[in-house]
Order: sequence, then structure tokens, then C-alpha cells
Amino acid sequence: MTKEMVAEELRQLADPCATAASVVRKTLSIALNGVPAGGTPPERVIEDAVQGAMTALLLADMSLARGAVLVIEAVHDVASERQIDTMESLRAALRGLADLRRFVTQQRVDEVRHEIETRYMGAGEVFQDYVDADARAEAQSTRTP
Repeated sequence: MTKEMVAEELRQLADPCATAASVVRKTLSIALNGVPAGGTPPERVIEDAVQGAMTALLLADMSLARGAVLVIEAVHDVASERQIDTMESLRAALRGLADLRRFVTQQRVDEVRHEIETRYMGAGEVFQDYVDADARAEAQSTRTP
């Protein structure tokens, strides 16, 4: 759902990356408001919202590096407002961002990693760990009959 919302707003507004971050902020503010016990864990909600927003930016051929940083900022803001663990929220956002590696060149992954690391010391390395883990898991699943 986030992907479609972002894609629609991208067609109408001048700053697609800021728009993607805004939609993530709105989506998470609503989705994380009073999450019931036993409901979808906040980390999963965050990961899905980030994946949707970044997929929309990818489809619109926008700056993934800039979008990633703005989306992370949005996640951090909402996590702080909702008193959700900001470190776990950041990890969930980075997992969502790592999903990009399936669709882009290594150069674009490196650009995203660099931009994240420039803004959030140590987070670029965590992002790369998730990218590598996803690649290993995918390779393993293709080898298993």
C-alpha cells in the first residue's frame, strides 16, 4: 500500500524523496498507533513501509541514496514519537532498505550504504550486513531443492 501511495504522490510533487519520507511518516504514524498485543510487530510494519517507499522511488528512477536517508529520518521521528525502540526501528528500516539489492546494481547499493554511513555512523555497515545476509539467504534457497 505504501508503494502505491508514494508512487501517486511522486507524480504530483516536486521532491519525490521528501514525499516518500512523508508518506512513510504518515503510514507509520497510523499503523503504529496503539498496536494491539499479538498484532504485527512494529519492526515488520517499519520494514514493509520502507520497502514500499523505496520500491516506488526505484520505479520512478529517483535518488535511492537520498531517499534512504530521508526515510530513515522519518522512521526515527515516528519511533521517537511513539516511544518505540529507535535502534530496533533503525534496524528494521535498514532491513527494508537492504531488499533493494535484488533490483539494483552493486554501485547503487554502495551509494546507499555510503550515504547512510555519512549520516549515521556505523549504520552503513549494518545495512551492508543485511544486504549480504539477504544475498546469502537467496543463494541458499536457490540451491536447496
